[in-house]
Amino acid sequence: MWKVSKLYRKNVAAKELSRDPYTDKDMLSSAGIQDWAAGARDYMETMNQDKRAIAMGGDPYLHLWHMVEKPHPEWESYLWTLWSFRQLLHKLTNYSDMLMCNAYPSHWLMEQLDSDSVDVTFVNNWDLNLFEKYGITADAYSAYTKNYSVVDMSDITDGTVNESYDFIDVEMLNLSSAGGRFDHIDAFIDALKPGGHMLVMNASQGKSLYIKSRFHLHSFTDMLRYMKDHTDIERCDHIALDTGWVLLQKKAS
Repeated sequence: MWKVSKLYRKNVAAKELSRDPYTDKDMLSSAGIQDWAAGARDYMETMNQDKRAIAMGGDPYLHLWHMVEKPHPEWESYLWTLWSFRQLLHKLTNYSDMLMCNAYPSHWLMEQLDSDSVDVTFVNNWDLNLFEKYGITADAYSAYTKNYSVVDMSDITDGTVNESYDFIDVEMLNLSSAGGRFDHIDAFIDALKPGGHMLVMNASQGKSLYIKSRFHLHSFTDMLRYMKDHTDIERCDHIALDTGWVLLQKKAS
C-alpha cells in the first residue's frame, strides 16, 4: 500500500471539481490500464530483476507497473491530476505531427492514433514494446484503429527526422546524454518544426530539484539552463507543479 498524505488529498478535490471527456475512462483503475499494467508486470517478472533497494533505488520507472496496479483512490487522483495537466498542455498547442517517447495506454492516446488530423510517431524503446504487447491489445481499446509510425533514437540523433514534428512529448530522462553532454537536447529541438513545442515532463527528478538546499548542484540544473538559453528556443516555461514541467517553443525561423 502506498503512503497517503495531505499532498495527495488535494488531488481528490481537484478530480471531483474537474470535468473532461477522459476523467472516468482513463483513471488508473480503468480496465485498459489495469490490463496493460498486469501484462507488463508479469512480463517483467520473467526477467528476474534485482529488486533490492541498492539496485533499483527510487527510480519510478522500475516500479511503474506496481505503482498503477490496484491504486489507492488518493494515489489514483494524484496521478490523474498529472495526466489531466499533460493533456491540457497538448490541447493548447494544437499540433498535427507528434513525436512521443513514452507510450502509455489511454483512451485519449487511442483517439490520437485513430484521428485523421494527427500523425503520431513513437520512439522505439522499452515503453513502446510493452505498449504494443499489452496496451493496444487490451479489450478496452479494441474499437480504435491504431495508426502510428516508429523511429529509432538514432534517427533523432543523426538528424534523419529534423523539422518533422510540431509537438514532441518527452521525459527529462529521454534528454540525458552520457558524460553530461547536451546532444540529445539539441537533437530533439532539431526535430521540431519552426514554431513547434516540446513538453518535458518530470523536470525535477521526482521533486528533488525543488527541495535541494543548493539546486545548482542538481544533476538536471545544467540541462534545464541549457534548454532555457538555447539559441533556437523562443520561449521556455518551467512550471514548478509537482514533479516539474517544461514547455519549450522553437523559434519560427
